[in-house]
Amino acid sequence: MLIAAALFLLAAAIVPTIRAVAQQPVVTDENITQMIGSAKTPAEHEAIATFFDEKAAKAQQDAKNHRAWGNIYGKTSNDDSL
Repeated sequence: MLIAAALFLLAAAIVPTIRAVAQQPVVTDENITQMIGSAKTPAEHEAIATFFDEKAAKAQQDAKNHRAWGNIYGKTSNDDSL
């Protein structure tokens, strides 16, 4: 009887953990509007924040590339093509 109770308690502790891991929200460009409108759990809000953090990092890298390309372009002479 004691073993059965211990197994029950162990199962009760493990099942919510498995569910929490299995239900990690995935935020994409296609579902961001819906996710923002329906987010309720900390995990959902964290997923949205991570989505925008990744977008911001990409935008910063794009801006860095564009500045570098602009500097290179500005140093070239294109007078012959005009």
